[in-house]
Amino acid sequence: MSLFTAEQLDLSRLPEVTFVSVDQEAEAKALRADIAVRLNAAGIPYDVQSLETDSVTILAEAFAYRRALATADINDAVRGQYLATSFGAKLDHLSLTLYPDQVLDRLPGETDEAYKRRLALASEVRAPLTPGAYLHTALAYSTDVADAAVFNWASGLVRRGETLVVVLGKPGADEAALCAGIAEAIRTRPIKVESDTVIVRPAARRTVRVAGTLFLRPGPDGSRVQADRTAAVVALGAARRRIGRTLPAAALAGAMASDLVESVAGVTVDGRPLAADLVPPQDGVIEIGAVDLAWTRFSA
Repeated sequence: MSLFTAEQLDLSRLPEVTFVSVDQEAEAKALRADIAVRLNAAGIPYDVQSLETDSVTILAEAFAYRRALATADINDAVRGQYLATSFGAKLDHLSLTLYPDQVLDRLPGETDEAYKRRLALASEVRAPLTPGAYLHTALAYSTDVADAAVFNWASGLVRRGETLVVVLGKPGADEAALCAGIAEAIRTRPIKVESDTVIVRPAARRTVRVAGTLFLRPGPDGSRVQADRTAAVVALGAARRRIGRTLPAAALAGAMASDLVESVAGVTVDGRPLAADLVPPQDGVIEIGAVDLAWTRFSA
């Protein structure tokens, strides 16, 4: 198993940071009331607030809208200072602020989420012989690396004194070449001791074939719904394509459903009824292979 804190931290579960907030409607109402008081105090009667052409109301709403925009800018600036909510160029600057002693440049084409994952591991790179350091090296090697995981002897996959780095390439990537390159990067970087044997290999695969029957409501083109639901199943598999990540049975069945589908029947995985979540080996992934969805019309 992976035994380091940073990899277990799910940044997406942290609450959103809001530094300031404004109720645009309440702000417009307060501005209108304040202006009315000031006008009356200056001897200028204000009694046209019920008219659509009331210029005070129009201006108050404009000022409230502009304040809401300014508030959003302030909150974006604040969120840019936190790893969980930073984005774009702000994230690049944050990496330099947090880790000025390391070269943690964004890889060409690397997404914000992938970059954040590496930055969350960066503090472990400073110490020798940490699983987080090995993982960071694997993830930083190439954007063709879709995922990686590190296991020690407690996982049961290797013996004491050995560390296993499992690499998952993006579809079409040369995983053998990725593993060779990552192994060399680990060997040549000062993040290990001589007694530590590091093994780098591709992730194990469990490729499954999904089938089922869609009962469609009257009206929609069956072939289009079939293609749409097939794409949804494939997209779910791609989204869950991470080492050790379970593919929930409910999510798989849900991907086949839509407003145009009355019900789904006969869902099978590899020819067997879908009865439980699809669980990969701890060092592997679930891959969606063939998707065979038939369709028929629903009759009440």
